[in-house]
Amino acid sequence: MTAYALDGKASRKKNNALAMEFVDGERVASAVQSGGDSRTKRVAVLMGFRNGGPGRHAINYADGREWIVEVGEGAPVQVVDGAGPPIATITAGGPSEYRSVDGSVVLLIEPDGEPSPGKVPMRVRRPDGTLVAQVVDVRTNTEWKVRDSLRAAGDLYMLLSASGAGSLPMKRFGTQIAGDTAPAPAERDALIAISVAICIGMADLVPQHVK
Repeated sequence: MTAYALDGKASRKKNNALAMEFVDGERVASAVQSGGDSRTKRVAVLMGFRNGGPGRHAINYADGREWIVEVGEGAPVQVVDGAGPPIATITAGGPSEYRSVDGSVVLLIEPDGEPSPGKVPMRVRRPDGTLVAQVVDVRTNTEWKVRDSLRAAGDLYMLLSASGAGSLPMKRFGTQIAGDTAPAPAERDALIAISVAICIGMADLVPQHVK
């Protein structure tokens, strides 16, 4: 049985913005599409013209911190503090890299088995090769129903439904993050930023992603 699990379920708000809620038994963070964007871009989300993808997506941590995950076309993902200072960059490649502000590689993101229409598995490790977590990019709500049914059978906590409230179809339903031990707080925050880049920003950080 996995010793640590951090679930980032995706949903859609009534204004059509994608959202994610990260829970590991307690709420860790929440994220919203275009939370750091201009009013014009937020209106485009409301009108249904932007169903995820590039933008300044906001993460609000339970301790009050705010991060912005900025996803652009063909450019590294920028992770910045809500007040402005840069935190990290995420560069797609083989493997993809999560780098600190000084350019040091902090985490590597790699495929972890064959993808399917329902999920894309990947692993996140440190540069020395040690595994931080296995991450599943969830592509259908069925994957959550199966996993939550197994948890219910084991008397473990249940989470909110990932069904959206808005009118647009969901492309990605969140991430399932699991590891033998809980990651360090900085690594957990990085995993959340990576998840937001993938599920709200639609960043392809693993080459074998199923479109």
